[in-house]
Amino acid sequence: MKSVYLSPSTQEHNVGYGDYGTEEERMNEIADVVQNVLKNHGVAVYRNRPDWSLKKIVSDSNAKKPDVHFAIHSNAGGGRGCEVFVCCPGGEAEKIARIVYSEIEAITPSEDRGVKFNPNLYE
Repeated sequence: MKSVYLSPSTQEHNVGYGDYGTEEERMNEIADVVQNVLKNHGVAVYRNRPDWSLKKIVSDSNAKKPDVHFAIHSNAGGGRGCEVFVCCPGGEAEKIARIVYSEIEAITPSEDRGVKFNPNLYE
C-alpha cells in the first residue's frame, strides 16, 4: 500500500454521550494518530477537511486515486461494536478490511459486528 485517503467523519452535530464531544472531533483525533503511523511507515496520506461536504470528499479522493479510501466513523442509531465495511469480497480490499477489523475489535468493549461487504458504498 502506497497511499491512503483518510476520511474522518464531518458530522459536527452528531454529539455523543456525556463529555464525548462530537463524532467529527473524535474521529479526527483517531485520524491524527492513524496519519502519523502511516507517514512513519512511508505511506502517502491524503485527508478530507471537516468543512467539506461528502460529495467534495468523494470527489477529492477519486481525484487523488489512493490505494485505500478509509472512512472513519463511530456508530449511531443503536449500533454497537466494531464493524468494517468493504466494497466486495476477495482481493486486497478484504485483506486490509480484516486487518483493520482485527486491530479495532481487540480493543472494543462490546460485541463486534464483523467485516461486511457492500458494493453500493458511496464513501
